[in-house]
Amino acid sequence: YLDLSTPIELGSRARGVYLTPIISSILISLMVMVAYGLLLNEANRTRKSFLFFVICLFIIAIFLTRSRVGLWALVCMILLFVFLNLNLRRKFFPTMLIISFLTLIGFLVYLGVAQNIFPTTGKRERTISTDVFKKSQAIGMRVYSWKKGFEALDKRSLTLVGLGPGGYNYYNPEAHTTHNLYLSLFFDFGIMGVVFIFSIIFTSIRAFNNILRHQKTYLQN
Repeated sequence: YLDLSTPIELGSRARGVYLTPIISSILISLMVMVAYGLLLNEANRTRKSFLFFVICLFIIAIFLTRSRVGLWALVCMILLFVFLNLNLRRKFFPTMLIISFLTLIGFLVYLGVAQNIFPTTGKRERTISTDVFKKSQAIGMRVYSWKKGFEALDKRSLTLVGLGPGGYNYYNPEAHTTHNLYLSLFFDFGIMGVVFIFSIIFTSIRAFNNILRHQKTYLQN
């Protein structure tokens, strides 16, 4: 577990990929799903064993980031995949019971060893902490950052076209980030940016509808 709350000079542009535990955990979650898609279509036992090992290793890495976002993003992706996959959907409830059981076991094991991995701070383990609704914590900070974004747009009358690429961070350096993809697009690119991104989402969903009925290859999975 790396403390990335302070800048670390690594001399590489790749540092941005793993800049925070949240980004790291979500990227690892995506890799878990890619490995799982490969596993479903792999016939070679050696490769299947390797992919299973990789999935377990990635899941442990997600726990070690101590990111609620990454952990629950992985759970949501797995649930969605089980629901959308033709083969798994036929055995939806048994599959869900197995996945839920394994997730619970992994989580309990993680909590059991967490105190031996991380320094004792006297606080509840971060992944199950309930203080996110406090004003000074996650939810309160997000509401504050969203408010600053709307104020910047209103002050400069740029609701249609936005503050420009990186404009939110420029006008609100103390807010750091919006913690919301869609509002971030809205603040930087305005209404036109939101229309653009939702047109891409709509097109993707329309194309995705065909894949739901044809899942014979790894790429379709």
